[in-house]
Amino acid sequence: MLQKVYNVTTEGENTTIGILDLYGDPYIVQQLAYFDKITGLPNPPNFSVVPIGPYNPNLGIVTGWAGEISLDVEVAHAIAPKANITLYIANPNIPLPAIIAYITSQNKVDTLPQSFSIPESLFSSLFNGPSFYSCMD
Repeated sequence: MLQKVYNVTTEGENTTIGILDLYGDPYIVQQLAYFDKITGLPNPPNFSVVPIGPYNPNLGIVTGWAGEISLDVEVAHAIAPKANITLYIANPNIPLPAIIAYITSQNKVDTLPQSFSIPESLFSSLFNGPSFYSCMD
């Protein structure tokens, strides 16, 4: 599945990975540059941060989401170093289905892996249903 999702046969070339996280990380651009430097990876062709609703990236540090954001971005970049990366930072007060609908309506990413650092059972109970997975073709 990773091979299809991240197009690892071409190291992600001509692919855009969308990553969805909450709260934000005021240092993600610098962290990705440092990660690339210590791993020897090239910078991604394009890395952008797209807010969904108002947010304060410093809350990512306070809430612990900044670590999750770093992990998500760095792993995606390591798996597919030639892929573009669009990091969506959503306001946590917006319902998850509305966030995913917004991202999908933009039609700008090839895949949207989601990782929330909580067990699937807890995730399901929080959102009253099965886990949400989105993979756009």
